[in-house]
Amino acid sequence: GTAGTIGDSGDTFTIPSGVTLANSGTATGFGGGKLLQFVNLATTTNVTVSSTSYTSGNLSQSFTPTASSSKVFILLQLGVFINVTTSQDAGLQVSLRRDSSEIMNSGTTSNYQSAAYNGNTRYTLPLIYYDTPNTTSAVTYDYEFKNAHSSQTIEISDNNTISTMSLFEIGA
Repeated sequence: GTAGTIGDSGDTFTIPSGVTLANSGTATGFGGGKLLQFVNLATTTNVTVSSTSYTSGNLSQSFTPTASSSKVFILLQLGVFINVTTSQDAGLQVSLRRDSSEIMNSGTTSNYQSAAYNGNTRYTLPLIYYDTPNTTSAVTYDYEFKNAHSSQTIEISDNNTISTMSLFEIGA
């Protein structure tokens, strides 16, 4: 193949609407925003908590960014089952972590998911976070969760639900 250059530094080219650009090769040099890597985990492995202390979740992933300027878009979707056996609310609080340090928390009391008295609640809880690890060394993403209100049982991935963690490295 032959290499060529169109225009000079500082030139602007306008492509009118209705024009289609077709690329049969590799497009490079378009700046940031490129998806550099993607990792997805899924599990139906059950983990439960019935206390107000944090418990390790069932998803953990080591991830090595390709550039220190990269961002990591994290999508954590938890299949949740809350079993309320007495007349007390149960509420789920989640801590998303990078290398054992909290980078995002699901919120304050007003943001907890509550279950009806003496009943069961099943739902999917999505958590989204845009992280800046500033490294090309391996980092580990995981989560912890707890019951925010009482000693009711909260289950993640209760054999009827699936939980996933998706990590997207975005080039800056």
